[in-house]
Amino acid sequence: MKKQHGKQIILWVGSFLLLLIISACSTSNANSSVSDEQKEESEKTVQYTTITGKQVEIPADPKRVVYIGQTIGDFLAMGIPVVGNNLPQDIPSYYEGRLEGIVDVGNPGDLETILSLKPDLIINGYYKAEADHNEALSKIATTIPFNPALPYTERVKEMGNIFGKQEEAAQLIAKYKEQSKEMFDKFQLADGETATIFYQLGKTLYVMGDRSLGAIIYGENGFAVPPAVKKNILDKEGVSFVNISEEVLS
Repeated sequence: MKKQHGKQIILWVGSFLLLLIISACSTSNANSSVSDEQKEESEKTVQYTTITGKQVEIPADPKRVVYIGQTIGDFLAMGIPVVGNNLPQDIPSYYEGRLEGIVDVGNPGDLETILSLKPDLIINGYYKAEADHNEALSKIATTIPFNPALPYTERVKEMGNIFGKQEEAAQLIAKYKEQSKEMFDKFQLADGETATIFYQLGKTLYVMGDRSLGAIIYGENGFAVPPAVKKNILDKEGVSFVNISEEVLS
């Protein structure tokens, strides 16, 4: 009886240990599977055609983005994980508390600082300025050119294509159009009423075209473009603004 009882205990202990081993292996395999899935997800890429017409592979779901450009607000609005940007020196009040965790990489982007951030995607808004700098950035991570001077709707649509956020982009554009119409309805503009956009930087005075703020002012429901602005800026390819002296202001 004792021998039989002892055998039963040994058999029970052996079975229990076998179950523990099987369970541990299953857990290990499951964890390994999850880890592999996460790794595979982070390594997924998609084809993207840049604004220069070049096809590149970019991360399908980038987690650490460095954006070199002045329209950081668009990225914040779309919930894009920006870890580095050439942050504005005088931070506007509407950015208050929203730039925490974003490192200032300087202008047009310090290579060592950007490298230390370990980005998986770099968006370069100054790609036309220095070809060598753009090439150096591309050695750190996949780098794509971006035009921050595009009208708001075009810019946000392009961001939706880059980050697979087409639906969010469409919602932002719809909201923008609605608010823009409400604003201009309050202005009650007369037909053909014009406006000119002046920008003073130090002692230099500029007249702006139909980009950035101009895209809003001269956009749908907005002001008409003054003849001088049309002739000297809009009708000239590649010109977004001109500097003028106060003598010719009139």
